Amino acid sequence: MPVLRSGRLTWSQQEWVQWVPSDSATSFEDNICESVPVDGVPRRHVLAAVRDVVRRHEGLRSLVRRGPGESGSQHVCPVDAGLDTIVEFTDADPSRPHGRGPWRLTCFRVGEQWPAAFVLFAAGDEVRRIDIVIDHVAVDPWGMRVLREDLEHAIGARAAGAEPFPGDRPVEQPIDAAEAEVSPAGLAYQRRAARHWERRLSRMAESLDGHVPRAPAP
Repeated sequence: MPVLRSGRLTWSQQEWVQWVPSDSATSFEDNICESVPVDGVPRRHVLAAVRDVVRRHEGLRSLVRRGPGESGSQHVCPVDAGLDTIVEFTDADPSRPHGRGPWRLTCFRVGEQWPAAFVLFAAGDEVRRIDIVIDHVAVDPWGMRVLREDLEHAIGARAAGAEPFPGDRPVEQPIDAAEAEVSPAGLAYQRRAARHWERRLSRMAESLDGHVPRAPAP
């Protein structure tokens, strides 16, 4: 798959993938999932909106190469190089609980496939619901909230015949965040954070003063 640009992993991405062998898949139990109701919008508009969101957020179209320590890397692909591999249509009943469905059990091979899936519940030409499944290497619960808001905005804009993100401020991309983390400012922040938690934990240890569970406090 072609690659537009590459870079290091963020600290959180490194922590997330370091325990997963490079030749295996991640666990579906770590996926972040969301369900977005859609009020009968034509397929072409919903597909365009999904493309808008995947283009806007590079982490959804990146391959993650795992390695020991900080040797992992991520590689951003063109949006149209693999969009068809992460979008699926189903004629299943959109009113059923969104916690069901085989796509929820996807164990992503993040070095070979994009860490996202968009399942469109369609009746004829109209989409009624979208289920989003994303590996945790690409999003956390707060980030999923942002993605959902972006998708809802994009669907409304496309249905109205408008571009959803014209001239918007750029999104913070994982590769850029990773570079900021190892910049002088990022390393200084890391040192400040380490000192802060060392002081907090030291005070906690001192306040315990030998106390153990179910024993009278000194």
